[in-house]
Amino acid sequence: MKNKNTKEDRIKFSITSLALFLTFSTMSYLIVLCMIVYKYLIFKSNKIVRYVSVVVLVIFSVILFNIAISSDNNNNNNRKEDLFSGISMRIGDVISGFKDLDPQSLELLNLSSYATMTNVWVAINADNRITGTGLGTHEQNYESKYQSDFKYYGLNKQEGYALGNRLYSEFGLVGIMLFVLFLFKYHKKDEIINICAFFVILTLIFRGGHYTRYGTVFFFYLYYYSSKIKNINEIN
Repeated sequence: MKNKNTKEDRIKFSITSLALFLTFSTMSYLIVLCMIVYKYLIFKSNKIVRYVSVVVLVIFSVILFNIAISSDNNNNNNRKEDLFSGISMRIGDVISGFKDLDPQSLELLNLSSYATMTNVWVAINADNRITGTGLGTHEQNYESKYQSDFKYYGLNKQEGYALGNRLYSEFGLVGIMLFVLFLFKYHKKDEIINICAFFVILTLIFRGGHYTRYGTVFFFYLYYYSSKIKNINEIN
């Protein structure tokens, strides 16, 4: 019976991994990388495994950075996308956006990178960066700080494209620090539901700035509530 369950778990894992790979989503791959880092640098206690993981992570990061730079150097000659060039193009565009963080330059990027980086620029340049401009004001910040006749102007300006952008725009440094404190305080690495909710929230930080869409409130509540669950060892 034990072998049967193990076989079933492997089949489920293989199907889930295949489905994830076939999303062709840069964000999905990034979150998987974060999961691997979490597992071997935080969850595992073996020091040798941690050291090996750090080396592998550094090598992978260098390779990924070189791919991004290569894509950035060639993106004016060829914007044709396939599985890996599309991902490297987006990464390269984001790197280019941070190099030259100017709205007019950002309009030359692909639409996903344009939406990301313009909202980052607005959040950085909005008024009152200590406490932010207030709940629901990111769209007003966008329109007051950045005007353009670009065809796709205003893409994702309502929700900031990412929760991290919107929190910083509307609540400033104080809001970001309170948010990070919330994640640390209620993180429970021996509770699987808490870990799952954590990675959902991590995804929303980079993609999905709407406060009520995508089940955002539900996952925040689940993260908080699951941290209060006492397992059998704690009870005993």
